[in-house]
Amino acid sequence: MAASLVISIALILISATVALVLTVAWHEFGRPKHAFTWAAAFGLSAVMWGVDLICRIERPNDGAIGGSMLAIAGIAAMLNTIGFRQRAGIHGHVSGLVAAALVNAVLVIGLGAIGAPASIRAMPFGLLNAAMFWFAARALKGGAVRGSGWRRVPRRSAC
Repeated sequence: MAASLVISIALILISATVALVLTVAWHEFGRPKHAFTWAAAFGLSAVMWGVDLICRIERPNDGAIGGSMLAIAGIAAMLNTIGFRQRAGIHGHVSGLVAAALVNAVLVIGLGAIGAPASIRAMPFGLLNAAMFWFAARALKGGAVRGSGWRRVPRRSAC
């Protein structure tokens, strides 16, 4: 148990540090949107690991708290994906990504509240992450999804 507490505390500190560094970068480098979005994602990750720590200490078998942790992680994954798309210069509506994260939040908290097994509670989160990774990979690859409303801005040369 002591090792898991140390790991949880380390994850909180790492997430909070990255959030702080990205906030400073956002402030010092012309306020790029992606830096702020990533700072918010890592700030939420620090909150999520804090919830995890509380869950481990106070209520290790509480499904609603575990569901809350998965809901926060899903929102952080959505913010990371939006940050990747902003960094790639792909602009457009993010309502689909936000809706997916909110549906995930309702499902994982609801499943936790009714006492569903952890493997069932984790399924919506896994599906959400798969979708977010796909959208982030598309941004890194440099292509927008046709018909999605995303507009690709030409990439600047690194040379």
